[in-house]
Amino acid sequence: MQVRAFAETALSTLIKSGASATAPPPTPRDYATEANVVRAVVRNLFPPEALPATADSPSGPFTLTVDFISSLLGDLIHDSKFGNSEAWNKCAGTYLDPWLRGTDKTGASLAEKLRLHFLEIDLVRLAEAIGVIVCPDNRIGQEGQTCRHRRVRGRTALRHHLLFGIWRTPPVIPH
Repeated sequence: MQVRAFAETALSTLIKSGASATAPPPTPRDYATEANVVRAVVRNLFPPEALPATADSPSGPFTLTVDFISSLLGDLIHDSKFGNSEAWNKCAGTYLDPWLRGTDKTGASLAEKLRLHFLEIDLVRLAEAIGVIVCPDNRIGQEGQTCRHRRVRGRTALRHHLLFGIWRTPPVIPH
């Protein structure tokens, strides 16, 4: 009897805080896939002239550093912490800085590029989720409207150039 009363109290507390008694549980995160995606982006944005000779070694120090950074950035991306540049610099820039010595790049600048890259992807995902078409010029339009790039025919028509432009300010999403 006491166990049932305790369970009912716990359920009512969860429901008050926004949980659902009937909704399915959230899907578990795929940490390995998240880290692989981040790892590929870090390697692509890293200046080729700064790559060490052992960069392709699976157990080399550079690879282990990138693996560690990928797991940290995966958490920032999952939690949508794109507004905190300092956190991105602490999670990526600090660890990339020693590898960039002798180049004109810094760990902080690379961390900012990474943050902007994943912010763009998140903004496109958000816009597509609510059915809004986004163009790199910070203009949002409905299907059939035009931008300077070309006529928008569908959600995927602009996908190839959405991810390569950099938004200067977050787009305003109509209600």
